[in-house]
Amino acid sequence: MFSPNGRFLVATTESNKEDKGLISLWDLNTNNVKTMEHCLKDVFQPPIIFSKNSEYCLTFLNKEDILVYDLASNKGLNIQNHSNVLGKTNAISFSEKEGYLIVDCEDRVNLWSIVDWSCRPVMKQGEGSRYLGVYGNEVIMLDDNRLYLSDIVDNTVRRVMLVETIAKRKTEEGETTEDIRVLQDQAKRYIVALLPDGGIALYDIACKIFIDLNHPKLNVSHASFSSDSKYLAIVYSDDSVALFDVGHKKILTLDQPDSKVVNVKFSPDGKSIVIAYCNGVLRVYSLIKHNFNQIKVLNKVSCSELYFSKGSTWVYYYLDKTNILWNIRNNRTIMLKSGGTLDFVFSKNCKYFIVSYTSGDVYCYNTISGDYIIDRANSLKDVKYVNDVRISPKGDYMYFNRSYKDDSTEHYLINLELGIKFDLVELCSSYFGKEDSLSDTSDLIFNYDWSAFVCLNFRQSVDLFRFKKLQDIINEAYDNVHNLVLTKEERKRYYLDE
Repeated sequence: MFSPNGRFLVATTESNKEDKGLISLWDLNTNNVKTMEHCLKDVFQPPIIFSKNSEYCLTFLNKEDILVYDLASNKGLNIQNHSNVLGKTNAISFSEKEGYLIVDCEDRVNLWSIVDWSCRPVMKQGEGSRYLGVYGNEVIMLDDNRLYLSDIVDNTVRRVMLVETIAKRKTEEGETTEDIRVLQDQAKRYIVALLPDGGIALYDIACKIFIDLNHPKLNVSHASFSSDSKYLAIVYSDDSVALFDVGHKKILTLDQPDSKVVNVKFSPDGKSIVIAYCNGVLRVYSLIKHNFNQIKVLNKVSCSELYFSKGSTWVYYYLDKTNILWNIRNNRTIMLKSGGTLDFVFSKNCKYFIVSYTSGDVYCYNTISGDYIIDRANSLKDVKYVNDVRISPKGDYMYFNRSYKDDSTEHYLINLELGIKFDLVELCSSYFGKEDSLSDTSDLIFNYDWSAFVCLNFRQSVDLFRFKKLQDIINEAYDNVHNLVLTKEERKRYYLDE
């Protein structure tokens, strides 16, 4: 993993010692490398966490000890976590202003001060206790269907009652208590509790009040927030949907066709919501203009997946073997190739949409022109999978690797504007000094601007690329290809759609 400022790189690999691994930290400005052993017992995969300001990097030496790299002062220290940690990425995080390290343990939440690395626990009791996150200076936990808000600075705790009586249901083993389901908005200001009796409760942490939703009926099955926390979508057990305006504290009743809702999703910019119905209708509701626009894509839908582009302009609609791109601003659609989808990605400017299929083919769609280019799998081999399709931040290159059942792997970098593909094994052979350096690669990790990337190999070695060097090789390779008179078979090797 690269640090947010792109200067540091941390990777964990196996070592030659039994049950031991290596944690390596590279300073890409000085090329200095630090290594330290960590424990691999119980198939422990240590998460790697950077602070947003790139001053600290955290990982685990084992399930109890945390390794802290102080990147600013170029020092490392170990802290005892005092409790067993599950080893998941979300078990460790920084507070909002990065003054504290928060570690969710099995029996408590530990707070570590970044100033002196002193530790104090936050109350967390039995198995039913849940750590929900942090809002401002308050750690949020749920226990016995009450919210516990613990202030990080002054160490005070306040309790919030969400429901006074807990409904019980009978099972074969006897009576069982039903827990409430809890969700939060992205800013973690609001807590929504879906109650066992089908009711719903909304708590404003900042104002310390419950908000009356005035919902017309019970039996809420699902709820979700818009990205800006202004709206709450509520789906009822009869598969109808309503919108709650959180700021104005009122329900917006949406007119809808005589059909059940199968999916609801807000756009990332919070300006619209897309609703999919079982009769094949997709509708987008503008939260700015408060009106609907819709398309009909199928005769019947049982379930579906909706994905937005980052700019909230395009919706990718995926159902079984049906794939559709829908521009919700002008209602334009692009019908994609049918087939099982493995992976997909939008470019940052949404000009390109890349999708890979179980057949091994990779399609790149130009959302402006509607044209597309294809990189087809080698028909002489059986494809195992296409892994991790990616587009560079500038939208000029795409990378993917394709694995075959004979254990061979192809690694391609494609110039999207020119439609030319480059075999990374060939391109990088001069850089590595041997032709098979990338042949057993399991993954490539790019930094944020693609100025460098890391090659993780199945043999557990790590190779660092400087993309500027690779760019020079690409330019030279392009000149060689572009100036050659190629046969049809030779063109298939370098150009797409040949």
